[in-house]
Parts: sequence; structure tokens; C-alpha cells
Amino acid sequence: MKQIIEERKDIAFYLIMYPAAHPQAKDAIDYALCAKTNKERLERFEKSFDKKPTPKAECDKSVVPDNMEFGRKYRISGTPTMFLQDGSRLGGAVEKDELLKAIDLSSEKK
Repeated sequence: MKQIIEERKDIAFYLIMYPAAHPQAKDAIDYALCAKTNKERLERFEKSFDKKPTPKAECDKSVVPDNMEFGRKYRISGTPTMFLQDGSRLGGAVEKDELLKAIDLSSEKK
């Protein structure tokens, strides 16, 4: 996503933290959500992939249950799951070129 954002200023990603991937995901998401800026949230989120213990989060994390309900409503069973502009979805890790192609096709349909 970082490479795409750097190359294409017409594309935006909206991350919804959804702890489905591994048992430590909830702690990692809580820690990321407690950051003060979006940049720091993303940095904390990316560090969660290091599989190191996550520091204890001390803030309001009430958004996580709402995100879990969103996931149930839209039958999200894995991460990442991406919803495109035309409403289609991509599940799992997607290579950069494949993702760009899907984004461009989705915007043409709209």
C-alpha cells in the first residue's frame, strides 16, 4: 500500500482495524489505535508484524467492537480484505500490480 500511495495520489486506503489474523492481533490493534497521529498508528500497526510482544494500550479502544460487528455484517473472515470503489472485494495479500489493476478496473465501472 505504501508504494501505491507514493506513486498514485489519486488512490486512498482506509484501514479498519480488525483482529482476525492471530491471537495477538487484538493487542496490536489496541496499541496502534492509541497512537496520536495516523502516521504513528500505521507505524505501530506495521510493527505488529514483527511478532514481538505489544506494549499495553492505555486509551479508549471502543471502536474495535464496532469493527468486529462490521466484519460480521460483511462476512469478513480474513485479513486483509479490501473493498474497492465499485463494491467488489479482494481477500488476502495481493501483489502491487494486481491490486493496481483491480483498483483501475473498479474505478472504470463506477
